[in-house]
Amino acid sequence: MECPYCREEIADGAKKCRYCNEFLDKDADTHPSLLGQIDQISNILTDYVKKLIIWLFVALIAYLIYDYSQKPSSKITEEEKVEEKDKRFQPNDMTETDSAGSFDATGTGSAGSSDQ
Repeated sequence: MECPYCREEIADGAKKCRYCNEFLDKDADTHPSLLGQIDQISNILTDYVKKLIIWLFVALIAYLIYDYSQKPSSKITEEEKVEEKDKRFQPNDMTETDSAGSFDATGTGSAGSSDQ
């Protein structure tokens, strides 16, 4: 006898195919059909996907809270602002130099000037 679902050779009088696990008798009410099994699997997968999405969302929120709590506070006191401003505007070496030497008052490099 041949299974009507998978076309494998099975024993005569078998009630269920040993290859595809389909029931071979005509009583569809007592045995789940292939479509019923697909619906059950689909519902189970849908539930798992929903749970997975919820857990990913919770994990994302937890990560964002953790990340935000690890960042230093951006509140700077007025004293710190003044100190930072003072550091930026302290006069450094006021002479302008390049690779040839320092500039003189005429704007030409002292190393490049020649006397005639």
